[in-house]
Amino acid sequence: MSDAVRNFGTIIAFLGMLLFIFSIAYFSYIKKDYNNTISKYLSHGLFMRRFDMLAASAGYFGSMIVTIFFWQLLTRKRIQLSKNEYLGNESYDFVNALPESETRWIKRYFHLFLIWSFSMLLGGVLMYLPDWLPIS
Repeated sequence: MSDAVRNFGTIIAFLGMLLFIFSIAYFSYIKKDYNNTISKYLSHGLFMRRFDMLAASAGYFGSMIVTIFFWQLLTRKRIQLSKNEYLGNESYDFVNALPESETRWIKRYFHLFLIWSFSMLLGGVLMYLPDWLPIS
């Protein structure tokens, strides 16, 4: 039983690694839309946290932070800027006013990130679960 759990975890983790590699290729495919969305957002004078702006210039490795920011705007999740201050409604309205063709990449890339990261996490846990728990 423990070998079956370990092998299943290895398969899930390997699938997560393949999806990670696919996400790099997918980012290179959507990079034009990614940069276009960021430049449109900033050209309208809308607020973006400094860390998100830094992440935007980090290429693939910062892209998920920026995608999460736009995902929060797209789903209208309140973004807290300080203890008592939240991002204004004009940012949410701007992103939600963009055509579906310009925001589709946000949804797909966000879900791809969730799938590969949770696959690797679940696979890693399952690979080591027989070492942590006495499974016979």
